[in-house]
Amino acid sequence: MSALPGSETRSSSPWLKEVDDAIIPLMAVVNRVPAGLQLPLFERLLDHVLRDARREVEQVVPLAPRGAMIALPSSAVGTPPSPSESSALRFEHFVRDYGVTPEMLANIVDFETGHVLTRSLGNAKADKQRRLAALLAVINAKRSGTFYVGKDDLVRVCNEHAALDTSNFTATMRRTVYKGAAVFSADENGYRVSRPGEEFVADVIRQTQPQSTPPQTAVPSIPLTRTG
Repeated sequence: MSALPGSETRSSSPWLKEVDDAIIPLMAVVNRVPAGLQLPLFERLLDHVLRDARREVEQVVPLAPRGAMIALPSSAVGTPPSPSESSALRFEHFVRDYGVTPEMLANIVDFETGHVLTRSLGNAKADKQRRLAALLAVINAKRSGTFYVGKDDLVRVCNEHAALDTSNFTATMRRTVYKGAAVFSADENGYRVSRPGEEFVADVIRQTQPQSTPPQTAVPSIPLTRTG
């Protein structure tokens, strides 16, 4: 790549030195997101670095001897993505990594209302509860970027789907294990899906798809043969 405009003045501009030092870490962050999002994210982060680093470094942070460590304000290294951007990225990674399509999701949940649409939840109450928890976590992930289900919401939805077993409710969540890893971790208000547990969620999405009815095959009529 050709030199950036103004790079020849770097030695006399401490803020530009800070920007130069931030490029490699910045690219490491950008390379983690899908290709279609890399350029907008790079431009956004670089804009913050250019705007904030100069102000903070030249006006707030005193110059230190070469090799000395300087604690820069957080704004000098860019601003984290907003919650809406984090939500989009986290959810996009999930659907991409596990092959979940918008059609699959539309078959089983309504993101606008937060309702679980599918009735293909199994027969045992414990199985229903686990699957409902996974689907509610998907709804929340789409909205906020976090695979999380509130306890009160799960109780309510389990009751609507005849899946509520109050005596075993907590134990069911604790005993939900997928490929040797716990799927849910509890806090005061609900349950968070672990990173390994996201694969369980993806499997639930596939398992709860409506069953298509196979086309009926016409049975050819057999002419009766009269005897006698």
